[in-house]
Amino acid sequence: MRILIIAAATFLLGACDFVETFQEVQAQAEAAATILEKDVGTRPFMGWNVNNGKFTSLNVVFDGTKVAAMSVRELESKVRKAVSSSFKEQPQQLMVSARWELQN
Repeated sequence: MRILIIAAATFLLGACDFVETFQEVQAQAEAAATILEKDVGTRPFMGWNVNNGKFTSLNVVFDGTKVAAMSVRELESKVRKAVSSSFKEQPQQLMVSARWELQN
């Protein structure tokens, strides 16, 4: 019984760290999305991944119809600026993309 209680307590303490990390990275992603919305004119979707406490990847997806007139280099520059000013740790991988909805 004691082992079960210790295992449950250890799991809960680990989960607290996960929740704290999740909230912190999500808040930083929201800040970057707000900066990009002001700078680019559209709010991107921000997806991110953290593995073992390392910020491994950040995916920034824009509505293609809103950013079609921008060059890839210009869009990438704006994203890098927003990410560097909003995130405490820089991601190991950054993916910037645009999506278009297909109409039937």
